[in-house]
Amino acid sequence: MAENLVTRNGTYYVRMQAPKALQELRNSLGKTGRNDVWRSLGTKDRAEAKARFPLVLLEIQQAFEAEKAALLHAVAKPPLVVPDEHALQSAVFHFIRAELHQDEVQRINRPTFRQAEMARARLVAECATNPPSSPLEAVVRVLSIQCPDEIAAWESEKRERLAEELKQCLARNEFALVDWAIEELAHTNRWAIEPDSLTYKLLGRMLIKGWLQVLSTARKRDQGLYEEPDSSLLVSPVPTHAPPVTAANESRTIRKLKKGEGLRDYFEDYLKEARAGLRSNGLKDSRATIRQFIECAGDKPVTEYTRSDVARFKRLLSQAPARSEKLFPGVPLPKAVELNGKAGKPLMKDATVRNKLSILSAFGKWLEGNVDGVDASNFQTTLPPRKNSNRMNPFTDDEVRRILNAPSFVGCESEKNQSKPGSHRIRDWRFWLPLVQAFTGARLNEVTQLKVEDLSKKDGVWGFFISDGDGRSLKTESSKRWVPMHSKLEELGLLNYREKTAAAGHSDLWPDIPLTNGRRSDRAGKWFRGFLTRIGVKGEGDLGGSHRWRHTIADALRRGGVDEHEIAQLLGHSYDVAKMTSHYGLEAAITPARRRELIERVCYPSVDFSLLTDTGAPGAP
Repeated sequence: MAENLVTRNGTYYVRMQAPKALQELRNSLGKTGRNDVWRSLGTKDRAEAKARFPLVLLEIQQAFEAEKAALLHAVAKPPLVVPDEHALQSAVFHFIRAELHQDEVQRINRPTFRQAEMARARLVAECATNPPSSPLEAVVRVLSIQCPDEIAAWESEKRERLAEELKQCLARNEFALVDWAIEELAHTNRWAIEPDSLTYKLLGRMLIKGWLQVLSTARKRDQGLYEEPDSSLLVSPVPTHAPPVTAANESRTIRKLKKGEGLRDYFEDYLKEARAGLRSNGLKDSRATIRQFIECAGDKPVTEYTRSDVARFKRLLSQAPARSEKLFPGVPLPKAVELNGKAGKPLMKDATVRNKLSILSAFGKWLEGNVDGVDASNFQTTLPPRKNSNRMNPFTDDEVRRILNAPSFVGCESEKNQSKPGSHRIRDWRFWLPLVQAFTGARLNEVTQLKVEDLSKKDGVWGFFISDGDGRSLKTESSKRWVPMHSKLEELGLLNYREKTAAAGHSDLWPDIPLTNGRRSDRAGKWFRGFLTRIGVKGEGDLGGSHRWRHTIADALRRGGVDEHEIAQLLGHSYDVAKMTSHYGLEAAITPARRRELIERVCYPSVDFSLLTDTGAPGAP
């Protein structure tokens, strides 16, 4: 592999050609891709380059394999076909058998009269030994007993209402009630069925008639009469005057689910209603979770997902590689798990698995309250236990010193070489963000979205107004707050920086931070994580970046004697109401002056701030 290690302008690179088979596959599918890949090793030292070479080479090879797998997955799909009458009849017959089976399963799961009587006896005995504490509890206990007659009557009434709606749809030639079944059959059988086409209408009418047959059979079962459905009643023949169904008059694409039908569409409605304030990254993560769930459990009506689907999703998540979509772009989660079995990349952290399962669980609760026939428990499962190794730790005193007294800030050789001491000092946003977080504990997004006007006085005290609106967002309502400016920030020249930014006509306090998806925190967070790695504070697998400042300042405030109620208000945490009652009236007492007094208790004795005070030194533009 020596020919893959090359130099360019003194820096070592890994250079690799895409496999010939991958290039041919791209050409056959009309896809484009880089045939000659160069990846920098980030060093000019040959020994260091050789040490880094194998891992980078493996990453490039795995990327090629993942791309090939994704393309083959796309090629492996059989072409869409136009179903004939026999195929439609067979599909509808199986649909009816499945619905009848589901009806029988529901009947089996009903409690028997004997079980109901035993439950009543247990309730009487329980009330004798443990009387209900209130009339409401007594009613709840009684309602917990399911009466078979009441269940049967309720299900019968529900079926009658459904039958009436189906008959109306059949009379009006409308198919809203069976759209989901048409979509599922088209997806499962790879059928090309265009909305409002002859085949679509024919299949829709066949399904409605079949469903009515199921309801008629269920009505007989209510009377104890069991018989097999007459398959001759399931479908109607194709009208003699209708043109034959051919590939020439049918589209070769599967119809997309209408809004409100698919799991993704329901999820979008859920996000609009319940997660309107979710930030862009959160929306992206949430949508990715639902996409991965569908990759594992299939795309089907929301009423058909079961606990087994969620259990399989959980199992695959625990086996999935971290950053699966970047490692294996375009590859479904089950296939990514399979590929990672050979690649051996680190697995997804338990905290990430917990987050994805929590997203799915919350969505299930919303579905239960908004969609008939959905049981929220079908979208829930047990979460992986929290481990101490997965907890984010505060920065140690030595780590704080290495961050704030880094050569980049006290003096380095140049912008390109920040590890070697020199006279160059960075004084742009990269200098101020760690300091502001160190002395406010504000979240990175809260700091990066600050306006010039947000750094202003309140009752004569300089501080930061952390708020939302005007393109800004907050994590929670309790995040909205005012945090005083620590005297160290003033000594280091933050107010001078503010005045210069305002004089330049900028409304944003950090206008030079590049925007990513309308936010500055993404790019700032990526830079800070890389900065921690370069100075040796963050190693591979270590949790957290800028968010560790919140843990750090919380510890600093506790060491300064600040109680939890006051810390919560400074950091924008919600706090327990029961705890708050012991501080009744304290909110009014926490004036800006008092807050300034509290924040001044934060100190970092290991940091030599005198090394940072010469703001007149040349800095990065």
